[in-house]
Amino acid sequence: MIKIKNERFFKSQKCVPIPGTDIEIPITEIQGAEPGPRTVITAGIHGGEYPGIAALTSLAGKLNPSFIKGSLTLVHMANPQSFWGRVPEVNPEDNKNLNREFPGEAQGTITEKTAWFLCRRVIGEADYYIDLHSGDIHEELCPHVYYGGLSCSDIRGKSRKLAETLNVPYRFCSRAEGGAYQWAAMKGIPSVLVERGGQGLCRKEDICQYEQDLERLLGAAGHLAYEQAEEVADRRQEEIKSIRYLCSRSNECWYPAAAAGQYIPQGGILGRSEDIFGKTVHIYRAEEPGIILYRNTSLALPEGKIAVALGVL
Repeated sequence: MIKIKNERFFKSQKCVPIPGTDIEIPITEIQGAEPGPRTVITAGIHGGEYPGIAALTSLAGKLNPSFIKGSLTLVHMANPQSFWGRVPEVNPEDNKNLNREFPGEAQGTITEKTAWFLCRRVIGEADYYIDLHSGDIHEELCPHVYYGGLSCSDIRGKSRKLAETLNVPYRFCSRAEGGAYQWAAMKGIPSVLVERGGQGLCRKEDICQYEQDLERLLGAAGHLAYEQAEEVADRRQEEIKSIRYLCSRSNECWYPAAAAGQYIPQGGILGRSEDIFGKTVHIYRAEEPGIILYRNTSLALPEGKIAVALGVL
């Protein structure tokens, strides 16, 4: 454990056990020198989404409690089995997707227990919640941000204000059930889920941009006891009206025709699939014009999995 303390502020780093499991998750706690809100930031809910994990670890080392207002709880890696196993989407011990299990179950499987712990012991008492994601090991992604649309208008408005601080081109008011950020928003906690990077890569530029995202978010939440430098980046965002998920109908070999971030007109070809003998199975087309938010990049496209997520403007 690393601790930096004086009478007013401290930084503490330790691995915290999940009750009823042999899992320990690394957490940094920072108590600032001035009063302020409490914000929780999680990374690694999907263990193969690396840039957010690396950025949060870097940020934790740089943050000086004497220049922080309020308190921060940084969960460096919420799904260590997935991370160390280099497994996309799920915890290999029970094959469950942690992001689909919130608010979890105290007596459930290992993933359900992790979700329960994060909700009840970490996120539930926060004033703000930020969840860091990327395209998974098999996904190329265009940076974007989600904010909870199932909450009351006040919390939804505060969540949107957080989203608008980010230097990403698209935001989406999600009404999909599930996910830690949506659970938090429904509990009255302004929350966002940020997406940046992907394909199992941990590129320096993605990490740096994620650190800038986090500084903007901490500033918007009122945590920084100093003035942020004026930004020159273009933070113009467009609101996504809806997202169309095009999923495979069978086990297919996938050949994409367009990249993440690319605009596709109505009827435009997104990709095609073949069987293992090279016979065309399906041509994927855009039913509405939109932006490819993320797409599958692996040849293997199992039945029911997302080939393309198309954001309709």
